[in-house]
This record gives sequence, structure tokens and C-alpha cells, in this order.
Amino acid sequence: MSSWNKIKTEKDIEKLMNSYCGFHDSCIVSVSYESGTSVDSEGIMHFSDENGHRMHVIFHSQMVKEKLELLFVGLRQVHLVGWQDNYTCELFDAHLSIKKQLLPGKPKEQIVWASYSEFEVEDIDNTISEPAYTYIVSNKLSWRLI
Repeated sequence: MSSWNKIKTEKDIEKLMNSYCGFHDSCIVSVSYESGTSVDSEGIMHFSDENGHRMHVIFHSQMVKEKLELLFVGLRQVHLVGWQDNYTCELFDAHLSIKKQLLPGKPKEQIVWASYSEFEVEDIDNTISEPAYTYIVSNKLSWRLI
């Protein structure tokens, strides 16, 4: 397994996008979320800090032999789209950006990944409709080929 690469700059984004062919002809295979919150044997709830909120996303690609794992840390929002009538779940491209002051509080920047390149956070509409797109917003993002 390769080591983790962090997304902190536009150059880091370019490296990921180039390494995975811009997500062309890829698909999300699995998603795993952890809140970092738990209840102990005495019924006391323990809350995590932002780093406890994590999401692992595994991709396969027809263009790249290795699987891609994205690790979103400090997960802020997710809109995960599953089955859609008359639409396939393959990705033709993806959006990845660093947004300043998208959400209140710290940190002042968030990472945005979306399942199509023309994604704009200003266009987010949470009504239930099709076609719909997956998007993930987090404080940090790391990736590796596996």
C-alpha cells in the first residue's frame, strides 16, 4: 500500500486528479463513516473532536489499475447518491477544490469533492430529484493508491 498524500494546495489537487485520470471511468465502490462518538458501558456518551468524523471512500477505475482511497477528516457534509433510475453510477469526471470560509468556524478552508466537474457549491439544492450528484465537504483530505 502506498503512503498517504495530503491535499493542501492546488498543486496537491492536480497530483491527485492526474494520478486518477480526473476520475474518468471510475466508480465509488464503498463508503465507510465514523463519527468518533460512542457510549461506554455506563451509558455515558463520549464525543470526538473534528478529527473523529471520518469518511473513507474507495474507488475503482477502468483507466488506473490501482484502487483509490480517499480519507476525509473533519467531515462536515455529505450528499451520497445511490441508485438512480435511468442513470449509471460511473463517474466521467470529478470536482475537487479548496474553498475559503465556506462554513463558519475553524478551519477557514474546507475541501470539496463532487462526482462531476461542473459542481458549484452555490448550486447545492437538497431537494430529492434525479439526476443527483454526490458531494463531500471536509476539513482535510488525504489519498492513496491501494
